[in-house]
Amino acid sequence: SAQIGALEVVGGFSGKGATLAEGLLYAGDPANYKRELQRMAALTPAEVQQAMQRWLTRPSYRLAVVPGERTDDGATMGGWGDEGTTPAPAPDARQPVPDVPRSAPREYPPVADVGELTFPGVERAKLDNGITVTLARRTAIPKVSVHLSFDAGFAADGTDAAGTQSLMMDLLEEGTTTRSAVQIAEEQERLGASIGTGSDLDSSSVSLTALTANLTPSLELMADMVRNPAFKPEDVARVKDQRLADIAQEKASPFGLATRALRPILYGPAHPYGTVGGLGEESVISALTPEAISAEHRRWLRPDLASITVVGDIAMEKLLPQLNATFGHWPGIRSMPPRKDLTVATPAPKRRLVVIDRPNSPQSVLVFGRLLPLTGKQQGQEALDLANEVIGDGFLSRLNLDLREDKGWSYGVGSQIMRNQGPEALLVYTQVQSDRT
Repeated sequence: SAQIGALEVVGGFSGKGATLAEGLLYAGDPANYKRELQRMAALTPAEVQQAMQRWLTRPSYRLAVVPGERTDDGATMGGWGDEGTTPAPAPDARQPVPDVPRSAPREYPPVADVGELTFPGVERAKLDNGITVTLARRTAIPKVSVHLSFDAGFAADGTDAAGTQSLMMDLLEEGTTTRSAVQIAEEQERLGASIGTGSDLDSSSVSLTALTANLTPSLELMADMVRNPAFKPEDVARVKDQRLADIAQEKASPFGLATRALRPILYGPAHPYGTVGGLGEESVISALTPEAISAEHRRWLRPDLASITVVGDIAMEKLLPQLNATFGHWPGIRSMPPRKDLTVATPAPKRRLVVIDRPNSPQSVLVFGRLLPLTGKQQGQEALDLANEVIGDGFLSRLNLDLREDKGWSYGVGSQIMRNQGPEALLVYTQVQSDRT
């Protein structure tokens, strides 16, 4: 499944180019990959076991390194052995810094015309229970990607439950009422499928990538994970401990400290976007119970908040029956769906400097942010994206060329426009040597 998926791209280490070249180099036939896939598909368990017994039972070379008592200090470990007795000469601070030779300036190549772009046709339909389905058909390889999205995300946590939504989504992979986490993983391997969960500021989602031939059982597994999570106490306790460790690690990171502080400053503590981020707060995570997580699941993961996007080698007339069988009969909830109020007023824009003291840091982390007078998707935003790419989003951007290539103060600078359903924001971030802050 992974090898087939890699063939969709042209370059890379396993795309079309590399695959054809390897076939020509090792087998004298660019189309050798077809024989390899056919051979792989025809293998029996007995043949695999026979190969394992033949190759993995041969004598192996083992090297054990057992550290003993250290007799040398750091100055004499490695090198020629005389580093401790021959110190490096001290630089003469009075001597001028020699000029670094620079190559002759080169002209940029002319900008060529962009060729005509070809996009797949987009089809739309609805399941029996009203879930919208969007299909973009691509027939290059026999695989299908399914993205089930819910109108939830970090913003669904509100101002007092940061981290609840993302923790709940993580727990979908820990088992259902009929399958354990190990059984879910084994079934994905058997089908050649990959299922993942996640959440961002505006949405919570479950994604599936599967071979077209195995789409039906793969969708059944995906639906079981979405609709019937177990939320066993032992799984909840373990994932909570992992999350608390992640939060501690984030707080130990300079960038983590900066990003946790930025959103409440930009959006204000009353706005759904004004949380510390998806990992959440320790107090919230520690207090969550299996019952509370189950209630969060019932509240937000429901058909009237869901949409499905599909890309791959399948026609709509074959796709809809499979989706209806797994998600089309998912009963709705009579109560009104929960609502995120993204119209809450944000703080008036003003210049503000926030310093987080982190003693002995070798570098300074700088994060700049400002809200934009934009919400959701609007016409003409492509021009703003292009301007952002020129200024800070890319290696050849002006900021990166200035701070990294010209001055040498930073390893890199980045900028991004946060595309949200609600107020959007522009972020610029970098790390610089402390004396150039």
